[in-house]
Amino acid sequence: MKPAQEVAIAGRIARAHGLFTVERDGDLILYRKTPGRPVRLGKRRDPAEFRRFVERAASSQ
Repeated sequence: MKPAQEVAIAGRIARAHGLFTVERDGDLILYRKTPGRPVRLGKRRDPAEFRRFVERAASSQ
């Protein structure tokens, strides 16, 4: 799968579970939406690994 597709899939999964993604300086960062402020959950550089990370974070809710 192409890296852009991996990132797009990760974004869709994240939004469906109250999370959001940010790409900054080559890092893919995952945040959880909270009433006070966003909480950073972690980052990955590899798009495929980032998608797996988002899937694990989404399933733990």
